[in-house]
Amino acid sequence: MKKSILTLFLLTTVSVISFGQVSFKDLIATNEKAIFSVFTYDDFGVPSGSGTGFFISAGGTGITNFHVLKGASTAIIKLNDKTTYKITEIIESNQDADLIKFKIENTSSKVFPFLTVKTTELQKGEKIFVIGNPHGFESTVSEGIVSSLRETEGYEQVIQITAPISPGSSGSPVMTMDGKVVGVATFQYTEGQNLNFAVASKMISKLNAQNKKLTSNTNTNFIVINEQCKDNSELILNSIEYQIDKTILNLSFTNVSMGYGANMLIWTQLNTKDKTFFIQDLNTMEKYFATGSTIGTSREDGSKVPLGETKRFKIYFPAIPKTVNKVNIMEGISSSWNFLNLDLSKYLNIENQQTTDYSRQFALTKLENKDFKEAKMLLSETVEKNKADHDAYNIMGIISYILDNNYDALQYFSKAIELNPTNDVYYFNRFTVYYRQKKDYEKALEDISYAISNRPNQGDYYQYRAFVYMAQKEWKKATTDFDLAINLMGESAYLLKYRGSCKTWLEDFTGACRDWKDAYKLSDYSDTQLKEWINKNCK
Repeated sequence: MKKSILTLFLLTTVSVISFGQVSFKDLIATNEKAIFSVFTYDDFGVPSGSGTGFFISAGGTGITNFHVLKGASTAIIKLNDKTTYKITEIIESNQDADLIKFKIENTSSKVFPFLTVKTTELQKGEKIFVIGNPHGFESTVSEGIVSSLRETEGYEQVIQITAPISPGSSGSPVMTMDGKVVGVATFQYTEGQNLNFAVASKMISKLNAQNKKLTSNTNTNFIVINEQCKDNSELILNSIEYQIDKTILNLSFTNVSMGYGANMLIWTQLNTKDKTFFIQDLNTMEKYFATGSTIGTSREDGSKVPLGETKRFKIYFPAIPKTVNKVNIMEGISSSWNFLNLDLSKYLNIENQQTTDYSRQFALTKLENKDFKEAKMLLSETVEKNKADHDAYNIMGIISYILDNNYDALQYFSKAIELNPTNDVYYFNRFTVYYRQKKDYEKALEDISYAISNRPNQGDYYQYRAFVYMAQKEWKKATTDFDLAINLMGESAYLLKYRGSCKTWLEDFTGACRDWKDAYKLSDYSDTQLKEWINKNCK
């Protein structure tokens, strides 16, 4: 069987069904102590994939799949007892066989439980079991038999097993009933049932020497943070880089609000102390102001972030001493883009990185490449483990809307609102589905009104409610909301044009003509429809 004829589905992030057997519970209790989760981060500090691994020596030498660590700048493991260690060195690997051997940092010379590798030939029908960490559900056990032994290019020998394994179980040990490792779970044939495969353990002794350091794990000038902005959950501070001549903030922004249409514009102003990003040392109160960024510096040259997608960007500052630990990071004095009372010292050790919301963070990485289905699956994992994560439900609603599944979108937005009834964005997102897709103007009106009550100074909310009133032929209410929108956002050709239209239904033709003429002027006399209306109706 050639590897090329398989539909390989690398098992980096997904699930497995757990069912324990009392007859070998003691064996499981012993072996699971040597099995761990693997979490990786790229050179921007964002999650890049997870999997499973296991120790093969008491000193902390581990095995996992090559694809789990491929491209990682930083990686940590999390043991069965919740302790974490950073992976410091790749010792050996074989990309074709999808295996990699590594060392962890073990400064205290701790003795770790480890598994014994068996290289004797297996027989079809032999019982096996797998322990892995799919979907973040740690120490999940599955049983089965060896259904076939196949010679495969690159892998040499592949073990086909019936024990259920799924994406997320990459690197899990496949063990015989004596507890010894005979294979490493690697891939499955996705178009069939119970077609799961592992690389034979004898390949572990045939890996190629690497002696490669993970760069960020040995670089004290790079700190992985991954903190969500409390006032604007769409913004995440991923990491900080300290260089000789500058300090760099690595951030990412995900557009999960329908209020900005197909594209949201993001920018950060420079050379204005009231609106420019700064890092403030909370010990000396000194401020270091941004000197540049990789996004626009004004609305006119703002960087586009399409709905449901994530954009990475950098903010540059003068070189800041690494001794500055407690900081405020703020975009001016009034923006919601801020990270307050941040203690950088707690992020110095990558082992302290929180992994509880890793699936949600990894989902945002998938959104960078419009991998909506994979992102939605990861978010489903997130809410399975944390049913109160309203942000995750909202993002799943956005993804469902993009995939033209309005029913699911409404369900997810409703769940987000149930969990956090004061978030105006969630109401607006559900309003959009009711208004644009369902044409249910009563429910749309209810949601946009809730959004306004939660954020009364958001001018475009009044504009959208005015359109609902227009659909209901409530011309006076629509005119009032256009007044409020104009008061909050200023006059625009768009708002004046539609307010003028409402006034015609109220028989205020003088007011309508005044609005249309002002709108025509603001459009640089380019709106031919306005020109026609004015010529036909206004003296």
